[in-house]
Amino acid sequence: MAKATTKTASEEENAAVDEPISDTSETEDTKEENPVFKMPDLMAAIDGTSEMKRSELREAAGLVLSAISDALNTGHTINLPGLGKIHPKRREEKENGDVLIARIKLAPAASEGAAEEAAETEDA
Repeated sequence: MAKATTKTASEEENAAVDEPISDTSETEDTKEENPVFKMPDLMAAIDGTSEMKRSELREAAGLVLSAISDALNTGHTINLPGLGKIHPKRREEKENGDVLIARIKLAPAASEGAAEEAAETEDA
């Protein structure tokens, strides 16, 4: 007779965190690595959204990212509108740098929020 095993909620949560993110619409043959969003991508995304010069935007983005990094390094949970909530779970020291395991709940996409707001307006 096989012995039944049970996992605690913590073990199940850690197992879920360790599972890779996958898109079920892709097959194994066509699966590509997720693209990396780097500083030039961020600059391209926000360029033209304000009156600031590109150099000022880069400095402001760097300061924001530095503040978020500092908060995560000290164990704070990040909760920012437009980004979502990042809750650090554990940190693992590796040869090429520390790895932070975190739970991330993304904020609703802007288009989803606008659609919900429009639906609420129509109901009123």
